Amino acid sequence: MKNVAGGGRAVERDATLRFFVALGKVSTRLAGAESGIARADANTVADPQPAKFVAAQDELAGLDDDLRDQILHEVHQQMSRDVSAIWDNMMAAKPVGRPN
Repeated sequence: MKNVAGGGRAVERDATLRFFVALGKVSTRLAGAESGIARADANTVADPQPAKFVAAQDELAGLDDDLRDQILHEVHQQMSRDVSAIWDNMMAAKPVGRPN
């Protein structure tokens, strides 16, 4: 992934971390703070290393289908309404800055 606006890895990492922050909030609320997904997600956000991302994804994949679908639905809703995240990841917007 190449980002001509300056370092695709930074944008990818930012978007990934935003996802896992949202995932943590939703999974803690829906599955409980002591659930495997909430703990794995908290570890990932605290120390974003590739193995921890994989562990959190594995926990998510291991959830009951209905719970996983509900969590992902709410994470998607949160992320789709986060205008700053959308704006920050628009390649053409970087050189001109944010309008707000």
